[in-house]
Amino acid sequence: MEAEQIVPYFLIMLVVVAIVVIFNQSLLSSGFPQQVSGNLTNSLVISMSNQVLLDGFGPARITYAPLASAYEYDITLTPELKLTGSGSVDVISIIRFKGRGIRATVLGSGTQDDKFTISDEDIGTPNLRAEIFSDIPPITSHAEYSGLLASGTTLLIKDGSSAMLAKVKVDRRYKTFLSEGGIIDSLIFDCLATFELECANGPIVYSSRLKGCESGGPQSDCEEDVELCGGTVHIFITGKPDCSRNTVEVGNLKYTDGREWPNVGENVYVSFWKDTVCTRRTADFLQLVALCPEDRLGGEFRLVHDLLTPP
Repeated sequence: MEAEQIVPYFLIMLVVVAIVVIFNQSLLSSGFPQQVSGNLTNSLVISMSNQVLLDGFGPARITYAPLASAYEYDITLTPELKLTGSGSVDVISIIRFKGRGIRATVLGSGTQDDKFTISDEDIGTPNLRAEIFSDIPPITSHAEYSGLLASGTTLLIKDGSSAMLAKVKVDRRYKTFLSEGGIIDSLIFDCLATFELECANGPIVYSSRLKGCESGGPQSDCEEDVELCGGTVHIFITGKPDCSRNTVEVGNLKYTDGREWPNVGENVYVSFWKDTVCTRRTADFLQLVALCPEDRLGGEFRLVHDLLTPP
């Protein structure tokens, strides 16, 4: 009798886990980080006055060095910050770049710390630094692209005056199948490739989740045309995406008849938080939003750096 009671509870927990996984995937693949930028719950709010400079880029300086199996990125930010609210507050900042987040170091006066103080009486100008290691390479420019792509890689595709950024994400899709009696029959895990497409002054557009063409299968499983800023993005992948290596083989990726984008570059994201026990638990922006919403002061702000040149 006890064994019969355990089985339904196990199945219920399995369904709950599947739902949570699906929800988290949907959340992370959406524009969530950008949507929450202006949705602050704190009475103290930090704004940035030099998020975009005269040349179209932000107050960021990035250098990098290729290592054996990763890239070392050295990032320095010099934001001009204003606190709206009464009083002063100790602040930590989180810099996110190439899929990695880290608590920034504050440089100055010969000392290094990871927090600074800002008040409503002046403009704060902290000198922030972060060293980030990532397996995602710098953006590279192509007229059109074919070849192997690792998940998280961003390409600049330029054809004449048309320019766009294409970022690929390789991940699994979870499906649950229930029998007529409400019992889970099986879980199927598909490996899929999604392309995040961005153009000048336009919304981010996503491709379908492509799984690769099989013999007799629809061509839409591996090939798609996507409208972007008046132009057309053509995407064609060969074979199936590989979730064990987080890669996909691209047969062709090109962009035609779209907008110009003279100031395209690398995106660096920075957010500001109260220095509390809660905010020192993690350097992951999404986790901080969930765990410490009352401690968020500003951001994520997007700063653009011009394309990186080889060292």
